[in-house]
Amino acid sequence: MNLVGRSPTAPLVENASSRQRPSVSVWASVMALLCGAFLIFTLAVIYGTLRPLDLAVSSAFQRIWWPPVWSLFEAIAVIGGVEVTGVAAASVFVYLVWIRRWREATAFLTLPIAFAAEAITKLVVIHPQPPVTHAGRLSVTTFVQGQVNSYPSGHAVRSIIVYGLIAVLITRVWRGERIRRGAPALAAVLIAAVGFDRLYLGVHWASDVMGGFLLGGAFFVLGILWMRHPRAPKSETGFPHSSVG
Repeated sequence: MNLVGRSPTAPLVENASSRQRPSVSVWASVMALLCGAFLIFTLAVIYGTLRPLDLAVSSAFQRIWWPPVWSLFEAIAVIGGVEVTGVAAASVFVYLVWIRRWREATAFLTLPIAFAAEAITKLVVIHPQPPVTHAGRLSVTTFVQGQVNSYPSGHAVRSIIVYGLIAVLITRVWRGERIRRGAPALAAVLIAAVGFDRLYLGVHWASDVMGGFLLGGAFFVLGILWMRHPRAPKSETGFPHSSVG
């Protein structure tokens, strides 16, 4: 695949398959379910209902901890960090604005809103980090928010929004069949790896990660809803594409 020489004003043709996917009402229902699930899950965290599960999962991960793989999991942590996800989302946003794909661009504004929701939840829900952690770096999130509570996992929130929306964007506009099919699979692998990493490094409880996926999932679906909202006729601007999958 070679994008060199492609014009940013090449015509963009949305894939026929993207128009055959679930309707806006279906996505709205999914978002409502995710929001409700997050609220119920948060109440369970507050009242300590999930404490036995958290302790059991944390104990299991401590038993399989192997120091030689620490560097690998620190690298995975970077993938879900605010630095990488922020730069990735900002880069896609700026490019989409440059080619005048306004609706797709503004879908990525769900990330800073989700970041604010995460920060507020961490201030409200008293849920300290696990006592044993193998994390070895000071993140931007920790610098901004300070050593606050760990619910929900910001890595889980950000990874599902950023990598999920990028995958959805690719399936909507990319012509290469293999890339369209591979993007969601790659995004799923990255998101799952980040979630596993949070538990393996002992940075978060299982409930933190699950709550992060619920909150991030709600904003991810909000981004999809915004992309699928009826729009005005498209301009002549477009998105680079490859004729080879």
